Order: sequence, then structure tokens, then C-alpha cells
Amino acid sequence: MSGFESHEEVERAVIGAVLLSAKAADKVSRVLRPEHFASSWASATWDAVLKVVHSGGTPDLVTVRDALGPKKLAAVGGVHYLVRLVEDVPSAESGEDYAKIVLANYARRELASRAEALASTASTAPDIEATLATATRITDGLHFGIRPVVDASDILDTLDDKPAVYGLSTGIPVVDKLTRFGGLPRSEMSVFGGDTGAGKTLLGTQVAAHDIRQGRRVLFVSLEMTSAQLVARLMKQMTGHYSKREATEAGDLASWQEAAEAVHRTGMKIYDSSLASNPTAEEIVGWMKDEHDKLPVDRAIIDYVQKLRLANTGRLQHFEAHQQISEDLRVYAKKSGCSLVALSQINREQGGGFSLRGSKEYQNDSAFTLLVLKSSRGEDERDVKVEKNRHGKRMDWDARINQVTLCLEDSLGGFNG
Repeated sequence: MSGFESHEEVERAVIGAVLLSAKAADKVSRVLRPEHFASSWASATWDAVLKVVHSGGTPDLVTVRDALGPKKLAAVGGVHYLVRLVEDVPSAESGEDYAKIVLANYARRELASRAEALASTASTAPDIEATLATATRITDGLHFGIRPVVDASDILDTLDDKPAVYGLSTGIPVVDKLTRFGGLPRSEMSVFGGDTGAGKTLLGTQVAAHDIRQGRRVLFVSLEMTSAQLVARLMKQMTGHYSKREATEAGDLASWQEAAEAVHRTGMKIYDSSLASNPTAEEIVGWMKDEHDKLPVDRAIIDYVQKLRLANTGRLQHFEAHQQISEDLRVYAKKSGCSLVALSQINREQGGGFSLRGSKEYQNDSAFTLLVLKSSRGEDERDVKVEKNRHGKRMDWDARINQVTLCLEDSLGGFNG
């Protein structure tokens, strides 16, 4: 067990390290909670440590003794017990490493307990899909290591060539301007809503094409088009041609080859639902997580969210299922740090308003909501309206875009910002 004979020894070591090192106390106190400890005495002592930290003090023999109080101090072994913790710690500088072992041990205990509970019901469960859905969440909330805590001063130098860390440019000037972030925000879900045929998929693929041009990694969940149709549309937007043959006949093979190299270089991945057997939201979000773990993702695009379904809805209403899916997507965006674009169908409401079909929760959970509406003033023109965002700010800007311009402007160098 990583050099320790028992759980008790490593729990003694992490507390001893914290009592000796203010640096260890600062970092470890952010991630360990009393319930992470297997021993009751260690749990009680750690609770006292946290009381000291939360009150602004530094945990040591004196402050932790006082935080325990006479009764709890006697229960854990008295002052002699605290002194032994300090004397026996192998290395005060290894407090974070000890904490990782404590967390791993806790996760093992929790996993075993959850697996046992699942096993006891699996053979008799009337609804096997519900049981399978529960199984997919068996590790929810379990952490095997210290959550990353970054000192702002450590990343200042990395901002020299990243002026827009929060906003990720879409390559569409009117959209970037409307967001106020210079692009769609990272670690957030943004929604492009529209009627059927209004151009929301066009906007989504245009964003993907721009990202590829900029060397960013994109995931595209295609629940509408096949992967072949999607890639053809991307190449059309990047080069003005649907195929290599078309580009060759137009005398523009160099443009096609340049775009193809960019696609290969960025490693874009497509989840093609036409190749899957009734895919679920859990499977798709799991796939996105796996891809991000392999290589960080800059942007994820889902076309379109109303086609996502849960493995088992049970007694959930349709809108309630989408509420859960929306929350899962928002959490994925937050944890991965990517800009998540959810394309959505919309409903027109009385009074001229709009709402996302299925559940307004997509709007509530999104940082930015953009509606693409057909314009009666021209077949190629679309009205764009930003309705609201998750931070509670009403946005009233209206703008207009041109479909043909969107398809071709990237290849003409208009979106190099």
C-alpha cells in the first residue's frame, strides 16, 4: 500500500504532515473531508483541522488541540496522540501524496459499497435499463487524486499569446461581437437555436471549419447528417468545393489540399449516429469525456440536442429528461474547459417570443443563446437575435447574416481573427 501497512498509517501521516507544514495544510485542506478517513479518530481530528483552517488559523499541535476540545481530545488519545502524529510522519513535504492515497482508499471503499448494492438488486430488478443506467453512474463523485489548484502567477506567462482565454472566436464577426467575449465562452454551453432549415447547422459547421483553420481540436456529434455529409460541408465552407474532384476541375486543388492537411493535423472526431445503434446521451457524453482525456478539446458541437435521449427515462416527462441532459452537457463543458455548442430546434411562442423545443433548461444552462430565424426579405439572408444568457443578462442585439457569405468567406480570408 504505497509503503504504508494500513489505512490508519497513511491517515496518521497526512494529518502529521499538515500539523508540520503550512504549505501542506493549505493544499490538502481543500480536498480532504472528514468522511474520507476510515478511522473515527482520524475523521474527528481532520474535522478539527478544517475548523482551524476555516477560521483563518494555521493547524498545529496547539490550535488543533483547542479545536478538538477536552472530550474529543480525550477520545482520540489526548495530547500524546497529537505529538505522535508529528513525530511519526515520514515526510512533511509529502502531505499531498499521502492525501492522494487517502482519497484512493476512500474511493475504493465507496466503489465496493456501491457495487455490492448494485449486485444485490441486479438479479431481481424489474427494469434492467434502469439498473444499467445506475451502473453507468457508479463512479459519480469519486475522486482518486488531488483536484488541480493553479496559482494565477504560474500561468501569467502563458497569456502572452492567448489574449482571449475566456472567449473562443467562432470566426463569424457578428457572433463574436454579440457575445461580448470575443467569441463563445469556454467552460460553458452555448446554444444556437432555429427553425428547421433556418441555418443553425450551417452556423455550427462554419464554427467547426473556422476552428480547424485555427488549429483547434473539435468534436462534432452528428445526429442529423452522416459523417460523409458533414465532412463534405466542412470542406465546402473551407474551400468552396464539396469534393477534391470539384476543386481540381475548378483549378483550385491547392486550396483543397491545404484544408485537408488542416483536418488531419487537428484530429477532429465525429460521432456519427448513423453508425450507432440507438445511441444514448450517456454514451455520447462518455465518449466526449474519453476524447478529452486523450487530447484536450477546444470545441464540441452537438447537432441537435433534441435528438439526445436518456438510456432510461423511467417516469420522467420529456422536458425533465432534457433537463437532465442539459445539466450533463453543462457539467462536461465546465470540467473539460471547452466551448460546447448545442444546436437546437425552437418553438415560436405567442407574442413573438421563442423557446427551445423540449425544455427551456437548455436556455437556462447556457451562457449564450443565439436564435437563427428565416428572413422574409431574402432567401439567402437570415436574422440573428441574441435572446438571453445564463448569467441573467438580457441581450437585445439584432443582426443579419448571409448564408452564401458564411459558406465562402472563410476560404476568402475573411475570418482570420
